[in-house]
Amino acid sequence: MHLFCALACAVILAGGTARAQPLSYDPYYVLPGGQGYSSVDLGLGTPELSSLGDMSDLLAMAKFSINDQLEAGARFTFGFLNDGASNFSSLVVGAKYKLSDSRAINANIVVP
Repeated sequence: MHLFCALACAVILAGGTARAQPLSYDPYYVLPGGQGYSSVDLGLGTPELSSLGDMSDLLAMAKFSINDQLEAGARFTFGFLNDGASNFSSLVVGAKYKLSDSRAINANIVVP
C-alpha cells in the first residue's frame, strides 16, 4: 500500500510544475559554523532549464553565526527574470540552533 501511495504521488508531482515557498533560509541546510562565520550566496532557481531566461528567480541568501550553536539568516527571492512573478517575490528570515554534531533545530518566518 505504501508503494502504491508513493508511486501515485510521484506521478502527480511529475505531471506539472509547482511553485512553493522555501521552508528554510539555508538552501544547503548545513549546521552553524564557528562564532563569527558568515556567508553570502547568490543563485538562480528555475523549474525548467529550457526557460532559464523567462522563469528564473534570483536568490540571495546571507547568514551569520552568532556563536558556535546559533546562527541567523535571511533569503530573498527576486523575480526580475521571471515573467510570472513580481520583482520581490519572498523573504525568509530564520535562525538555526545546533543540538549535536548531526542535528539542529530551526525556525523560519516566510513573508510572501
